[in-house]
Amino acid sequence: MKSKGMLLTALGCLGAMAVLGQAPAQQPAAPAAPQTGPGVQAPSDAKYAEFVAAKCKTPPPARGAGGGNRGPAAAGPGGPGGAAAGANAAAAGAPAHREYTVTAIPGVIAAGQTWKTIWTGTGNNADGILATKDGGILAAQNTDSAVLKIDKNNKVSTPYKDTKTGGALAMSKKGELYVVSRGLPTSVIQLEPKRRTLADTYMGEPLDCIGGVINDLTADSKGGVYFTMGGVYYANSKGVVTKYGTLTGVNGIILSVLLYRAAFAPHTVPFWNYLWWALYALLLASFALRARRLKRRVADLVIQAALHCDMMRVFGAASKPAPK
Repeated sequence: MKSKGMLLTALGCLGAMAVLGQAPAQQPAAPAAPQTGPGVQAPSDAKYAEFVAAKCKTPPPARGAGGGNRGPAAAGPGGPGGAAAGANAAAAGAPAHREYTVTAIPGVIAAGQTWKTIWTGTGNNADGILATKDGGILAAQNTDSAVLKIDKNNKVSTPYKDTKTGGALAMSKKGELYVVSRGLPTSVIQLEPKRRTLADTYMGEPLDCIGGVINDLTADSKGGVYFTMGGVYYANSKGVVTKYGTLTGVNGIILSVLLYRAAFAPHTVPFWNYLWWALYALLLASFALRARRLKRRVADLVIQAALHCDMMRVFGAASKPAPK
């Protein structure tokens, strides 16, 4: 009986080997489909190389060799290795909780306040956040090609769609709303008061010929916007784009009324330029000394000073007066 059981076992093993031997070899996984269209930033689009080769007299350098790549966004679904980066982020899970204590800042925040989650999402979908007059916020959704609104009651809506990989937002004091479209082809779009493409060319060629990803923007009161795309550019109300300065690798940008007027004030002697900066620095120092009286955080003033100093570098290198 024992020998019979051993024989059956041996035959079973031989049968299993025969079945395994006849099984077809495992096929390699199909390559990922080329990324193109909404949600994909221009330099990561499968059609980008063909587009710039056909449209640009001098094609821009390859990604990573200069230009204004959008840091974290480049690792999202529209960036290189997007699927892998997304999988790694998902595997990492939510950030670990850390204990913290909020102390009171008079006129700013009461003691004991805590962070509250009002919206969660996946992808590069909360960029260029703006406050709205009705107490809500707007956020550009790069991956979803839309603009998200969260009102004061935490109700979520999507007032603007089809933004072509829309990234950062900017609003002028007149309520004109703009978004940078990071898809192929790149452009600056006006969403309010009417929807239109404000600018999509520079020196007769598509903005993509500049190279890199269009990053951030800030709106002025004349219907124009300053935006960054490796360097600093200005699109006037008619969509004519000019470049300011020689800075490279520029990302965020903000416009200060005082600095704007000082930087572009007509002056024929360089001394006056330096005098403007000196007066401006003294003004910031005065604000800092009066911070307690004005109930302003010194930290905020330091941040503002840093931003303004960066803008001074930009505007100080300008070769043309800004539009009035």
